[in-house]
Amino acid sequence: MELSGIIKAHEHDDVAQLALQRAQYKDLSNDEFRWVLQQIEGRQRTKEKLPSIAARDDWWYPVRLSCEQCSSELTACYKRELLKEKGIENGELNDLTGGSGIDTLYLSEAVKTAYYIEKDAELCRLAEHNLGARIQIINSTAEERLEALTTAGTDRRILYADPARRDKNGGKVFRIEDCTPNMTRLIGTMRQKSCLRMLKLSPMTDVTAALKSMGGDWETHIVAVDNEVKEIVILEGAGTHPTVTAIDLKSGIRLEMTREEENNLPQVTAKEAGAYLYEPNAALMKAGAFRTIAHRYGVEQMDKNSHLYTSANEVNNFPGRRFKTIELNSKDLPEQANVICRNYPLSAEQLRKKLKIKDGGNLYIIGTRVNGKPTLILADRLA
Repeated sequence: MELSGIIKAHEHDDVAQLALQRAQYKDLSNDEFRWVLQQIEGRQRTKEKLPSIAARDDWWYPVRLSCEQCSSELTACYKRELLKEKGIENGELNDLTGGSGIDTLYLSEAVKTAYYIEKDAELCRLAEHNLGARIQIINSTAEERLEALTTAGTDRRILYADPARRDKNGGKVFRIEDCTPNMTRLIGTMRQKSCLRMLKLSPMTDVTAALKSMGGDWETHIVAVDNEVKEIVILEGAGTHPTVTAIDLKSGIRLEMTREEENNLPQVTAKEAGAYLYEPNAALMKAGAFRTIAHRYGVEQMDKNSHLYTSANEVNNFPGRRFKTIELNSKDLPEQANVICRNYPLSAEQLRKKLKIKDGGNLYIIGTRVNGKPTLILADRLA
């Protein structure tokens, strides 16, 4: 049986168990058997976030780390649409950190020509197979590619990078200066040789610190899926504006603001918890849109450091979860409830153990501070 047939026959099998059955495949070399396992594992690990790729039988999957780090189809398409909005249809895309090739594949649909640049020869081999003749593959470092580029065509050149967030020992890093390549060292050359720069950053990145390190005026997009921040995308150059957009691609929640707007607004805090409580979507929290939320939706922050909000009347279009207050600081709590803690002396797990509450159900126990005082709120989730 050909390798593709073996992969197809076992695409739903447990990879760890299959690896123990090496003796059943005596006709395969060790490299071929490892390839079979890699393809099955890659498909299984990415089938949810890459449904269109999973539907293909001709896609070659890279090793586990590359599969884990690649963009989802949703976020890659969002970045593609960002490029389209900049009006550079005749553009030349250079993906300086090609990796799995997912971003290159989708971003290339917004431009005329595209280059996949990757220092790892094996990833380049996979890209040659996966991406087709429309995208040119270059086995090179980002630094070498930037050095080779001339200033001719700068007015249509787009540079994209997703720097690796691992140190030399394989540990995770989050500061933009610690990623590979170090974009703070390359940004000067990138500005000289492109009209638009786009970077994908870790969801754990301190956005304010990263933008300060890079300098310039960047457009920022905090991208979440199902209330989980997946990536931070920053753009600089043609057609960009120094705005911050927080968006959840599944719920459709979206808020756009400027840092200046957020910083200039007065903080609105509550004296007591009202009839309704609100927890902003994770994208808005990461964007730091705390004062903007209060002013745009007519709600009050529970406390200056509590990122929960309250109001006397329900705000149906609040960009996040909504709750109806049942009781404050009740000693008669249910045996089962979900626990949330925001600016509270205990973590959610610690509070759950202290109250001896089973996790789950329809009710919520929310630990927070209201007007400086630790407060427990029993609430019912509305949406």
